[in-house]
Amino acid sequence: MTFATVLYEDQRAAHERNFGPHVLVLACVADATGLGRWELRELIKGIPAKGNTRLKATLEQDADLLSQSGPVYAVFDDDQVRTCYGLLNDACVPEVLAAIRRQAKAQVGIVLLKSTIEEVVRACALALHEPPPYVQAHTDRARPHPAQGRRCGGSGDPDQGAG
Repeated sequence: MTFATVLYEDQRAAHERNFGPHVLVLACVADATGLGRWELRELIKGIPAKGNTRLKATLEQDADLLSQSGPVYAVFDDDQVRTCYGLLNDACVPEVLAAIRRQAKAQVGIVLLKSTIEEVVRACALALHEPPPYVQAHTDRARPHPAQGRRCGGSGDPDQGAG
């Protein structure tokens, strides 16, 4: 029985049920709720979409079906989602969220990752004095996103989490 579905843009997931970002989410939920990780594994389904474009397609084609078994959450890389949705690079967060919701076939909670899992892995490897794994460089990650601090019309609530 699935209670919730989390769609990840994750490119490196080899196995749908046991890939890094989802294992991390399950561990954090277990810590926060006191529920067991194995129990949560049955309740929260993780689906790696293998990129923002495929995640967008999944929301457009399958979100209504997925939402029949519970809430659906989509996890996008903030630095790439604007291109995927045909937005300007300086589009503010409410504009990005509105574009995603307009095209999704069901109500979806949206999470925009400011830093990627690869950056966390790299930082941990460096802290352990180990050579960091190869991570493709993205120049936008070295500096703040152009939309940071930009005022945008609307309610003023950026809705960074689910919703």
